[in-house]
Amino acid sequence: GMNNQAALAWTEEISAGVGYNTRFMLSELSDRYVMVAIPVEDKGTFSLNVNQYGFSSYSLTKGGLAFSRFFGPNFAAAVQFDVFQFNLGDEFYGNHTAFTFEGGFQYKINDQLRLGTHIFNPVEAELSAYGDERIPPALAFGFAMNLTEDAVFQVDIVKEMYRPAALRTGFSYLIMNTLAIRGGMQTAPFSISGGAGLVLKNVQVDLSTSYHQILGVSPAISLMFHLNKN
Repeated sequence: GMNNQAALAWTEEISAGVGYNTRFMLSELSDRYVMVAIPVEDKGTFSLNVNQYGFSSYSLTKGGLAFSRFFGPNFAAAVQFDVFQFNLGDEFYGNHTAFTFEGGFQYKINDQLRLGTHIFNPVEAELSAYGDERIPPALAFGFAMNLTEDAVFQVDIVKEMYRPAALRTGFSYLIMNTLAIRGGMQTAPFSISGGAGLVLKNVQVDLSTSYHQILGVSPAISLMFHLNKN
């Protein structure tokens, strides 16, 4: 829901999630987010998400409304409309609002392999007329491979305007259907990450951290609630 909304087409129950990420252990660089996904039988999945970054003197809030659905048994696509609120906390720069959109698709080739792509803000929306400040577009493409019933390997390449392309990889292994162990890495900038997830019937708890060799660690936690799950 916070990355490629097309994945929500596979959602079978009403779900809600909250999360918190502290970049480099600095509260001023923290992310806070919440998401709700509501599947509608034979129509698709509607979702709403809000993400806020920063603190009182510098913050960026993003809200998104998305719709995802199947186009055939193995192909899912989604579009999301976004609103950004940028606040610098002073009278000179003030607040700025911008509107844009994003979307993506996922294609399930077989039970082992799924491809996906996501494009964000292709119109390069203007965030502020001062200095012609714009929100940079981004494009991602990757795949997920089920190595076994319990092990998943994922790779994607992300290219954001004005930044070099970044390669991201991740691995997840499920133990006894309740505990997931995960690890990953990315380039540009280079960092490694690891974490664990615990499934307790209707609730899923995920803990993770990433490590940058100069700036340090960035711990995160998220909670997911599946309201109709038995």
